[in-house]
Amino acid sequence: DEDDDGAIIEALEQTFPDETVIVVLGESCPDCGGNERAVALPESQVKLVERLEDSGRNVVAVVVGGGRYDLKRISSAKAVIYAPYLGCGGAEALKKIICGEACPCGRLAEDFVTVEKDGTEKILYPFGYGESFCPFSYSQTKLGELDGQPTATLTVRNEGRYTASDVIQIYGETSEKKRFLIAF
Repeated sequence: DEDDDGAIIEALEQTFPDETVIVVLGESCPDCGGNERAVALPESQVKLVERLEDSGRNVVAVVVGGGRYDLKRISSAKAVIYAPYLGCGGAEALKKIICGEACPCGRLAEDFVTVEKDGTEKILYPFGYGESFCPFSYSQTKLGELDGQPTATLTVRNEGRYTASDVIQIYGETSEKKRFLIAF
């Protein structure tokens, strides 16, 4: 509608083509959290991202609010940051990550999907997906069992130039076909 077009024109007028533009997307909705189906982002927000990208701007899309959003239409952004339930210090933490002052280390706790035209869902970003500014190396991995529970030990080394941490996820299955996840 005209209001959406006005916001897009204003965003284009206030930025230069070679600039990076941070766009905050999503909405607060009571039924988003725990929703089994992917929720479409508001059309006006998707249009804004598409127009900014088409104009040559580097777009960083920050998706806030909980829930499984269908991110396919914004996946061509230079970066997509999923930041649900930010809380009091969330804006400051996001600023530090975007400006390179802090290193992201989170992993997705669920699959992010896109809904195809035939209604089927395709995984866009899988459970456990996450990026970091630092490469990590892993060595001396040992899997075992303690008191009937699966255990893992390994050496993790930050090979990057930032102070950073990593979320280690090990998936396995016991001899009794019980699946498990170890995250530390």
